[in-house]
Amino acid sequence: MASKTIAVLWVTAVSLLALGAVLSCKDEDRLVADPSECSQPIQGRLAVKGICMNYVIEVLDPINPEWVEAEWVHPDTQVSYANAFKLGSVCTFDDSLNEGDLLYFEASPEPFEGDENCAVCLAYSPTPSKTLYLRLCQ
Repeated sequence: MASKTIAVLWVTAVSLLALGAVLSCKDEDRLVADPSECSQPIQGRLAVKGICMNYVIEVLDPINPEWVEAEWVHPDTQVSYANAFKLGSVCTFDDSLNEGDLLYFEASPEPFEGDENCAVCLAYSPTPSKTLYLRLCQ
């Protein structure tokens, strides 16, 4: 009986911790408040909105070619995407965007503040091997 109580308490604690991590991703962190804060905005398109934030972004402006895959072919659909990468900013990205939506962002191969710790499901959806972290601009 005691082990059952401990298991219930453990599951409750883990659930509350995960909920706190999800709730810590605030809406105001998704966009840079002042567009002038984006020193070099890049235009892109949400190409694939995969399950569990497995998003593929296609870059439409010039970008460091080391940061993106020049051509990525989605293994399930055989659709080809130019200058594509996997979204790394799963904690702060605006999940209301839809496939095909244009967006302006700053990009980094390293996480921005707030991108490191949040709960995301682990379901798989194909993405490019290169990952970038984004800070959305207005």
